[in-house]
Amino acid sequence: MKPLTGAGAASHAAGRATITDEEFANFIAGPVHAKYPHITVTMVRNTKGKDGLSTMISSGDFPDFPFDSGIRSR
Repeated sequence: MKPLTGAGAASHAAGRATITDEEFANFIAGPVHAKYPHITVTMVRNTKGKDGLSTMISSGDFPDFPFDSGIRSR
């Protein structure tokens, strides 16, 4: 899913984020849209592993709010 672009759109990239779609809607997208109805926040999940964010950036799809839980598995 390609994030919205242009005025009034913001994308949120989730790497190894442990946030659910429901939590994203309730704690991020909903409150932002309630205060700023002209802004729509969408979440783009990383499906490409450890190189996902760099792949996004190099393709020109830089997220407005990168998010990572910081949890590392060995």
